[in-house]
Amino acid sequence: MLDGTGRQAGVTAIEMSVILAIIAILALAAMLSLGNVREVTEAKGAAEQVASAIHQARAYAVVHAATYEIVFPGGSQVEINCVTFCGGSPPEEGPTELIHNATVTPPGTPITFTSTGASNGGTVLVNPGAEQRTVTVTIAGRVQITPP
Repeated sequence: MLDGTGRQAGVTAIEMSVILAIIAILALAAMLSLGNVREVTEAKGAAEQVASAIHQARAYAVVHAATYEIVFPGGSQVEINCVTFCGGSPPEEGPTELIHNATVTPPGTPITFTSTGASNGGTVLVNPGAEQRTVTVTIAGRVQITPP
């Protein structure tokens, strides 16, 4: 089809190449930013798993009027154990693998909870890759997740 000047209307190969190059650059930028989002999400998920296990150990200690501890065997698992005043068959969990191939640097001693929910406190560094999170337990038994 001819335009008003007598030339054929359409897109030239150079114009099409420029458009495809722009699309390729934008796609590459999106892929790079999404890769970082995945790492951040995996780190957050693993830290939330550790925090959830810590909450569970505290709940067991309060409900069963016992002392519970949370340990990290092998640096990539989490385990909840009854330590004292355990009674008949106390609930225990683990060892459970951490998600996203996460690893932890546990505190020097296991984190323990008494029947009142109090703790000896401790800090667990969760490191599934380049992104890290710190899970901190206070002596009052509160749990907080923070970036390093």
